Amino acid sequence: MDISKLEEIMFSGGDSRYIGPFGDGYAGLIGLLLMLKKGVIACEEKKFPKLSAPSDEEQEYIENKLRYGRSTHDPEIAKQMIRIMWHARSDLPICKSWGKYRKWLEGGKPFPLYYVIVEPWYPAGRADVGLVKGEKDKEYPQVIIAVEIGDTRVDKPIEAFKGPTEELWIVPYPEWDKPCQNKHYIFRRGINWGKPCRIGKEEVLEVLDSFPLGEYMKTLVKAGIEQTLRE
Repeated sequence: MDISKLEEIMFSGGDSRYIGPFGDGYAGLIGLLLMLKKGVIACEEKKFPKLSAPSDEEQEYIENKLRYGRSTHDPEIAKQMIRIMWHARSDLPICKSWGKYRKWLEGGKPFPLYYVIVEPWYPAGRADVGLVKGEKDKEYPQVIIAVEIGDTRVDKPIEAFKGPTEELWIVPYPEWDKPCQNKHYIFRRGINWGKPCRIGKEEVLEVLDSFPLGEYMKTLVKAGIEQTLRE
């Protein structure tokens, strides 16, 4: 994966909150790329699978989750990703029934339950939707899969795995006036996760030199790198 591709994934809508006023988001993007290259984290591109129509019970569950949970900025994509999460983790006993979910809540949570939640908290912040494991006597459920739709802070693929989260899915928006590409990117812990990892200033600057940014922005990013990675 090159730096321009990673930029499309993380900054798909071009939200300045994520890029930062002084280009710090781009500096973080370079760090993320190098962590991918060093095997600290891994990333896989996946196309949306073709799924059969949801059952009435599943449709009711999804609609109620989106109606009664926290609001999400893109409910249509959220609906798709909920079903894709169910499909991807068919090994788990996931609850897809609103009635069964309500019964579980009202019954004092006697056993763990895997289900979907809108905007769950996980170590990297708040996701748009997530597959979670709720357990008795635990205030917050464990997020197994966190899904971010659109622009995403560059630190999230690292921060996400400082807890029980197994996968972070990012669904980038298409370019302006282009149809949805129906694909997402799955970040996981890499083979070198947890091992010492050093990122030197020279290798960061080398990536920056190849990054197709304007000269003004490159100057800002370089100044930040020089300040942060003093050797």
